[in-house]
Amino acid sequence: MSSASVAAGLVMSLALTSGCATYNQSKTVASVGGYTMLAGLPIAIGVGVVVKESSNDGFAGGMWGGAVLLAVLMTGAVVGGSGLIGMGLHDKPRSEAQNRQDAVVRKQDAWALTKTSAAAARRGDCDTVRKLDPQVLAVDATFHATVFLADLGIKRCLVPAPP
Repeated sequence: MSSASVAAGLVMSLALTSGCATYNQSKTVASVGGYTMLAGLPIAIGVGVVVKESSNDGFAGGMWGGAVLLAVLMTGAVVGGSGLIGMGLHDKPRSEAQNRQDAVVRKQDAWALTKTSAAAARRGDCDTVRKLDPQVLAVDATFHATVFLADLGIKRCLVPAPP
């Protein structure tokens, strides 16, 4: 086997396994590579023993066992490495708790902006209300629709004055 064909095989393995669509798929590929490397030693010992027993040549058994070990370790390293590369290319999935915490923070931010807007509306500072309106919408659209726009003072500032 030429070094060019080995290099081509490595590049193809990296290209195929790095193309995993998600972090979890890449993590699975990395695990498979690790397990392949772990399985290499017993497989190589088995091949060495079979060759030695069939040919009564300990050297040949060792050589075949070593060749198999090297091939399995290289395969495992390529697959595992490409899985690790894929993991680096994808964002780690967020937990449900992290998503809930983000929602709580967004609501708190939207509420703080709404309180500032309501106070500004009570003072007649509609410019501030109009400035904060898109910010509340960007932070939490549902909160904007159900709470922000429900405040009568804010609503008065956002309704265009009749001509």
